[in-house]
Amino acid sequence: MRWLLFWCLVIAAAGCGEVNTSARRHDARQTTADAVGDSKMRAANQPPRHTEVPPEAGQAYVTGLQMAQDGNFQRAIELYSEAIRIQDNFFEAYLNRGNAHMMLEQFDAAIADFTRVIELQPDLAEVYSNRATAYDHKGEFELAVKDYNETIQRKPDLLRAYFNRGNTYIHLEEFDLAIDDFTKVIDNDPENAEAYYNRGIAFNDNGEYDLAIADYDEAIRLAPDQLSFYFNRAVSYRELGENDQAIAEFSEVIRRDPDHAQALYDRGGMYYNKGDFENAITDFSEVIRIAPQAPDGYISRGKAFEDNGDIEEAIVDYRKAKELDPDADVPDLE
Repeated sequence: MRWLLFWCLVIAAAGCGEVNTSARRHDARQTTADAVGDSKMRAANQPPRHTEVPPEAGQAYVTGLQMAQDGNFQRAIELYSEAIRIQDNFFEAYLNRGNAHMMLEQFDAAIADFTRVIELQPDLAEVYSNRATAYDHKGEFELAVKDYNETIQRKPDLLRAYFNRGNTYIHLEEFDLAIDDFTKVIDNDPENAEAYYNRGIAFNDNGEYDLAIADYDEAIRLAPDQLSFYFNRAVSYRELGENDQAIAEFSEVIRRDPDHAQALYDRGGMYYNKGDFENAITDFSEVIRIAPQAPDGYISRGKAFEDNGDIEEAIVDYRKAKELDPDADVPDLE
């Protein structure tokens, strides 16, 4: 989960009024969060002073906001750029242009815009978090952590910074630090299902499978329709060696989504390891139905056929896997 700040501007020029935009969210795992103001003004609950701009710059900016709300991010970028051409210190336009670049996955351009905002408004905590998100997407995790630290230093109660930094620590395999960050979120927002889920991932990757399962249980209680919560719980049961429970958990994922290829593949692997080749073949056949161009399904079904004594069927699957991937490592039964 990642959050981005979208800044609203009151245009200080004739002919323009107050503009409101909602906080947009950028990433797969998300929870809503409100954009808030400059840390220096936190006690008065006031945002940083808005840029005073000529009417033509304000109009371009306002239209850009509308284009972004409508999902036309390229046009929004063009309009924000026009506003910036007219008023070079228009930090709100840089900020929202950076967010539009994020939506188009133009991360270098987003970083450049967020950096310009920081030059103009160095105490605006949320923009460091936005830039950190861009670094995350580029895989520059150390730089992302540095920016999340800057965010938290300026606004220590901004929970989304802890959440996003926790995700980044997972990428860096700093699991204890990730757990600390997600715990901070949970302590302050105990109904945050995604925080339990991501802490569960950190516990799992840290080898603490019982704690991971406990967090997935809580995440499922809070958000019972999230399929990934069930899938990851199944993985933790498998890592814990509770194979029958893991099979039951994968089966629940498949019941909810019969075309969940990864759950079918993983359950098939568990059946295979138990020596239940018939059920393994059934699951791998479903994987092949869903992803007929992926060699792994044929290789795994071929092994199940082979160990079940169906050599001719195994040969057919191994041939198909080689056809799809000439480098596939398959036994030579011919």
